[in-house]
Amino acid sequence: MTILAIDIGGTNTKLGLFDMADGLTLTAKKSIPTRTENHGSSILKDAAEASRELLSEHGLSSSDLLGAGIGIPGPVLSLDNRDVVNKCVNLGWDSIVDVSEDFSTLTGISKVVTLNDANVAALGEVYASSIGDTLPKSAVVVTLGTGIGGGVILDGKVASGAFGAAGEIGHMPVSPAHPLIKRLIENDVAASGDLEYFASATGIVRVGRAIMDSGEDLSAKDIFDAAKAGDEQASLVCDFFFDTLGQGLASVSSVIDPELFIIGGGVSAAGAFLLDGVHDAFLRHVFHASSKAKFKLAELGGDAGLYGAAVSVL
Repeated sequence: MTILAIDIGGTNTKLGLFDMADGLTLTAKKSIPTRTENHGSSILKDAAEASRELLSEHGLSSSDLLGAGIGIPGPVLSLDNRDVVNKCVNLGWDSIVDVSEDFSTLTGISKVVTLNDANVAALGEVYASSIGDTLPKSAVVVTLGTGIGGGVILDGKVASGAFGAAGEIGHMPVSPAHPLIKRLIENDVAASGDLEYFASATGIVRVGRAIMDSGEDLSAKDIFDAAKAGDEQASLVCDFFFDTLGQGLASVSSVIDPELFIIGGGVSAAGAFLLDGVHDAFLRHVFHASSKAKFKLAELGGDAGLYGAAVSVL
């Protein structure tokens, strides 16, 4: 059987076909622009048309599918036993949209599953982390980019929460002790004081500018590269970043107690340097019973959402 996977983003919509003959294999991909004008009224229609084209190119029709999984960059919640999107600013949707029902009507695909995009990416990464046929029963996927996103898997299933906001760990409040950081918050009227403010790619640069002498021309990569080369100021920034993120993930462990943390997003390009630093900080702060949680880097890159959308159908 074949699964259709769709990852709808604010700029582009990705589509993929997965063959189930031997595990789950991505056999074909396609990408189309996401047209958000007119309140995103064309998005699902465009995805349906692109789906028909992709299936036709491979000699398939909707009746050949086990189902379709769709990732949406907005909150998905259960309403009257249906999983619906509770508005989506990135797509121009300003009301509740029943994506599964609408897409099923447009395509004739009977089984359509809709999940938040961070959650489907988490599901995809957890699937990629399986050993043989064994999936981690509980995991937290952390995406470090312009902001901090996350996805939570409990008992092998996505935890979306009562209001579709589970896994939004970037918005966890934190209270760093570094005096320069306190001054930074005091001088920034827009300071949120949450994990994302300090530990995202944007946050690393923000802290770097407060501590280093590099001025405005600074990136997260610059800071990591300088720290790896032994720069003391850059090392201070990275130590602060590691400790802040480690504290945040230790707090997550106190509530969820996952067996695995997967670190992805653009910042994860720092590799083992980042992973080891965050893990060491996590161990300094975590409750001892949760200290055996494993840490690994994400593997699927831009295809994580497609894999997770496919897994959601199984």
